[in-house]
Parts: sequence; C-alpha cells; structure tokens
Amino acid sequence: MKVYARLDEGTYPDKIKVTDAELATVQLHGDPFHAEWNYNITPRQQEQQTTPM
Repeated sequence: MKVYARLDEGTYPDKIKVTDAELATVQLHGDPFHAEWNYNITPRQQEQQTTPM
C-alpha cells in the first residue's frame, strides 16, 4: 500500500454548529465490518433548478 499526504496550511472556520436536521441529511452507509469505524458518505444529488424564460 502506498500513502500520499501533504500538509494543508489553510485556515478554516471552527466551532460550526450542525443541527440534528442537517446531520440527518448526511447519507452515511456503514460497512459490514465495524460500521462504527468504516463507512461511506454518499453525496446528495443536487436539486435541479429551473430558470425562468
């Protein structure tokens, strides 16, 4: 196995509050082997926007 890593020196906001409703929208799918450690996050599909003509 090869691993590649590099330091990201960017600054990011901290202490962002996530509501229970927001967290419920995250699509977590646990792996059969230790789902508490191994899981996939499936991206949400973007809502289609209609543009007025």
